[in-house]
Amino acid sequence: MNVPRVFVSYYPPREPNLEQQLVQQLIADLRAAGAEVIVDGGRDTDEEFFQFIARELPTCQWVFFVQTLETLQAPRTRMLFSAGLKLKDQQGLQGLLRIIPSATETVPAPPEWADLTTYNLGQDYPKVLERLLFTLTQGSTGELSVNEIAPATPALPIKRVSHFSSPPPSYDRPLAPPPRLLKFKDMQYAISQRTKWILLVTISSLAIFVLIFSIVYNLLHQPQSPNPVVGYAYFTSSELFDDSGTKGVCDGITVILNNLNPPSSSNNYYAWLLPDNAHSEANVLSIGTLTYKNGIAQLTYSSPVHDNLLNHSRLLVTEESNTVTPSNPSPDKGTWRFTAEIPQSANSSMDMSGNNASMDMSSATQIDHMRHLLYGDPVLKKLNLQGGSTYWFRRNTMHIMQLAKDSRDTPNYSQTNAVKILDYIDGSQYVQPDVPQGTPLLADPHASQVGLLTRDQEHAQPQGYVNYLGVHLNGLINTPGTTNDERKQVFQINSALSQTEAQLNTIRQDAIKLANRTDDSNTLNDLYANSMNMYYGAFDPVSGNRQGGAIWIYDHIQHLALFTVTKYGA
Repeated sequence: MNVPRVFVSYYPPREPNLEQQLVQQLIADLRAAGAEVIVDGGRDTDEEFFQFIARELPTCQWVFFVQTLETLQAPRTRMLFSAGLKLKDQQGLQGLLRIIPSATETVPAPPEWADLTTYNLGQDYPKVLERLLFTLTQGSTGELSVNEIAPATPALPIKRVSHFSSPPPSYDRPLAPPPRLLKFKDMQYAISQRTKWILLVTISSLAIFVLIFSIVYNLLHQPQSPNPVVGYAYFTSSELFDDSGTKGVCDGITVILNNLNPPSSSNNYYAWLLPDNAHSEANVLSIGTLTYKNGIAQLTYSSPVHDNLLNHSRLLVTEESNTVTPSNPSPDKGTWRFTAEIPQSANSSMDMSGNNASMDMSSATQIDHMRHLLYGDPVLKKLNLQGGSTYWFRRNTMHIMQLAKDSRDTPNYSQTNAVKILDYIDGSQYVQPDVPQGTPLLADPHASQVGLLTRDQEHAQPQGYVNYLGVHLNGLINTPGTTNDERKQVFQINSALSQTEAQLNTIRQDAIKLANRTDDSNTLNDLYANSMNMYYGAFDPVSGNRQGGAIWIYDHIQHLALFTVTKYGA
């Protein structure tokens, strides 16, 4: 099955806006529908960008040019447009499309874009998306599924639980009549008026004492209810990666709070990312003003330089004056409204510098495991591999998929590409038994230091990325503060990792055949199909969805970095 490959030329603004959200939604929906989407941002030098274009553009069928000021001002956009026109003339591309990410054109298009087919995302987005999917498949919806489109992020409702769900009792016989009240005048012996008053006062005093005692006892012994949850905040990734692994991962955050009272007319809600409890003197990051409407307050923030935001582990929402936007949260805790944190130790956090790198995770907290996975791993840092282990897992599986595709399309390079695939699967230290004697390392020597599979279970430090991810995922299960829902997600990710490990072993066997010059077409086709399923997930014809895959694993590990927001001091 031929999957459409789309190259998107887009440079986001410095300040996040609705147009950026629409473009990100489009990219997510195209990927959810089964298309391969490549974004051209994030290359530091022109030389790297030219190499990237030369490698990726010929493999695409479509190029999208997003009409924003930043994209139009980028010199690389003009170069990409010229290269795209040449490829289209040579029938290497099916088409170039213009994307307007707003209801109207906020910036004029250059004259050379006038003849491009135009899609306006701001005018009935679902219909525009459906037209785009139809165009990408040239009228056939067999390759892309509209049903797989990722929905826009909804406001998260607060789950209400009734404590009065038991059915009323039933009886198999009539209720007994109420007992007859005994009156003093019915007593067979006489009681003086003075004695009656003494008894009445005594009984009344005793009743009042019992009532007060009951109230105090209930107040002291009633179970403490948990802080009321008002919403959630979760990290997002622009995927504008650099080669180091420190950019484009967890570089955005979305906050959605529900059932709130509006701030006073002279105030706004402001959101802040705070450092760990153990490093409270570290920098505080202002992520903006929440937009309030009909009981829902929300915001989306993206780092302007695509820095990883997971160096912060706490969230605070304050209510402060809207006259001047505050640069720091007020020290007056009377203005603090909502708070959240990723579970952590109150006294210490793990050394992430790499100076004390070890696999001893016995005292690790949830934030420690999440940072090893998504922010930076001290064991990998000793190898000068910046960024979390999840980034390198995704990066190297992507290279395997691309090499397998190149091998199928250009069989003359199949042997060289097969050796590179083995370099990434085995790791540079363990690849020699799988390639012809004397074969040099052909893959990126920096990225292939750690294999995807563990070829030496006893001595490999660190283990291959598949097993290494499992170490931290299993660690998450047992850390304090991990919820049952998060444990279920970890079990699902571990299951997908096991499937990926089996697929990588199959790919390895195909690559060994090709590395030894048995480059028959059947092996090439198997290598390509297995690599696509390993990276994108296996296609389920019944549901029309892809199941598992490296991208799915990457996305769902990121979903574990979640803030549960509660009322401050509740």
